[in-house]
Amino acid sequence: MARKAIAKNIAYDEQRKTYYVTMDYGKDEKGKRLKKVETFKELKEAKQALKIFEGDKTKGVVVKPVKETVKDFCEYWLEFEKSGTRQTTKWGYVNILKNHVYVYFKNKELQKVSKQDIHRYMVWLTDKGLSSNTVCKHYTLLKDMFSSAERAGKIFVSPLKTIKPPKKEKPKTSIYTVEQVKVLLEKVKGDRIELPVRLAVSMGLRRGEICGLRFKNVNLKEKYIDIVESRVEIGDSIVEGGVKSDFSERQIEIPDSLIPVLERIKAEQKQNKKDFEDDYYKDDFVFCWADGRPYRPNFLSDLFSDFLKKHELPHIRFHDLRHTFGSIAVLNAPLREVSKAMGHSREDFTDKVYIKDLQKTKRVAVNAVDNILNV
Repeated sequence: MARKAIAKNIAYDEQRKTYYVTMDYGKDEKGKRLKKVETFKELKEAKQALKIFEGDKTKGVVVKPVKETVKDFCEYWLEFEKSGTRQTTKWGYVNILKNHVYVYFKNKELQKVSKQDIHRYMVWLTDKGLSSNTVCKHYTLLKDMFSSAERAGKIFVSPLKTIKPPKKEKPKTSIYTVEQVKVLLEKVKGDRIELPVRLAVSMGLRRGEICGLRFKNVNLKEKYIDIVESRVEIGDSIVEGGVKSDFSERQIEIPDSLIPVLERIKAEQKQNKKDFEDDYYKDDFVFCWADGRPYRPNFLSDLFSDFLKKHELPHIRFHDLRHTFGSIAVLNAPLREVSKAMGHSREDFTDKVYIKDLQKTKRVAVNAVDNILNV
């Protein structure tokens, strides 16, 4: 038996004993009428649902039904909402979306994603072996994306509105002691990675800043370096450009021990330019091959790892040399100066990263006073 209309937008099916309510959302951008039918067992419930819908529609808080998938909106969000994002950050978004979000949600409609779906997605990531810090990145991306969908009127409310972010684990960093640094610097003398090692552990430079450093930004006479450029590896591509942030752009004094190394390299490059003539890569990079071509950042990390293994030194990442610099610096210099040298935007960030060493500093200060008072 066919449905029988019993009121405006309400029909009844006697065989199924079900009430059908037609929610009329009006027309879409192309002039097509948008409707959605919901079912109820009781007429009272059907009338109440229609009344609430009509009231919300009058207030302008009704979200029109669309067939847009999670992937559809993510692609829009990435192209337009994140158009001004740094390439490295955007590459991270693309990886998360392609390798995880699109795989998990497949053709799931944006409007049908629930709070439970998000919770299950987080569990799925954890079961795949992703760290809590990586899961946090997924949470942040999805929260931003669904909030954007909410603002655009694509969904009524973000499914992440009441979901708390996963707890982050404190990053584990390995650093060298002063004694270990001395051994490293002794062994690295004359090796092709001597300069990058010294720039990282003596001045706190990032790997990208080292690979992007040019001699035009090195003033050997006045003994300072302007950190204004960086070379970072994004997948199979190298991106050359400015440093990480405005705070990362800085001027650092060159320690006396590093001046002879830089002078030697500059002299070697001068000779290499003569030897290679027109085949020399004339882009002024400080850390480069004999023909002037710059090193890939990832290759520098590989060289450093191989060097440690060859000389039976404790394994740390190349980036940990920068942490080593910070850890030693906070014990011997004002926090403000350490923060500026490392290109941090806030002193409290430097404090947070090197908190353990700062606690040591406090103990040193207290013990020094105690020794004086108890002479």
